[in-house]
Amino acid sequence: MKTIKVQPLTKEAFAPYGEYYAMTEPTGHALCGEIHQFFPDRVTAYQGHQVAFSPIKVKKPAEMKVTQIEYHTTTCEAIMPLTDDMILHVAQPSAGTPITDQTKAFL
Repeated sequence: MKTIKVQPLTKEAFAPYGEYYAMTEPTGHALCGEIHQFFPDRVTAYQGHQVAFSPIKVKKPAEMKVTQIEYHTTTCEAIMPLTDDMILHVAQPSAGTPITDQTKAFL
């Protein structure tokens, strides 16, 4: 079994795997009103078809161990933890075959 160290999730560190933006700490130009700041289109996904949003409830296990993975070849995926932090494990695109020895983990 391979052990990997969890690293902080930053835009630069995550760049080889996709796009990251701290939605709860928006930065950049905003459209401002008297009681709001609106940060439009900070993350975008281009899909020529239906987009689905699927909630998942996860509990913290006694041991952090990845036993299953999935690989997307025809769609993008947005992961947005809403109520707590999470550890996200990823690997670089590899033409349809996951390369598990290149897996990284981010908090």
